[in-house]
Amino acid sequence: MYPDIQGIFLDEFPNTNDKIIQVARILNYIDEKGLEVVVVNPGTTIEEDLYRFIKDRVDVIITYENNTLNYFNPSNYRYYNRNKSGIFLKNQQSLPASNTLSNLKKYFK
Repeated sequence: MYPDIQGIFLDEFPNTNDKIIQVARILNYIDEKGLEVVVVNPGTTIEEDLYRFIKDRVDVIITYENNTLNYFNPSNYRYYNRNKSGIFLKNQQSLPASNTLSNLKKYFK
C-alpha cells in the first residue's frame, strides 16, 4: 500500500518493564518489515530494564513531551544514550521563540 515507507513513529509507546514481551513483538514485526528508522515516543522516562532492551533496536526515543521545559529534569535520564534521546515540545507557537531557545540552551549543547 505504501511501498516507500522507510520508518515508523510509535506514539504512546510503553514505558514500564512489564511491557517487554509486548515491545519485543512490536519491534520484531518492524524488523521483519525492514523499516530503517524507528522512533518511539513514550513521552516520559522509560524504566531501566525496558530502556536497555530497546536502546539498540530503535533510533530515537522521545524521553520528554510537554508544552514547556519547566518540568524537564536531566537527572531522570542518567542511563539514557544522549545520542538517541529527543524531546517533543508541543504548542510552541504560543511561546516567545527567544524564551524557548534560551531554555533549550540550558539543557542541550
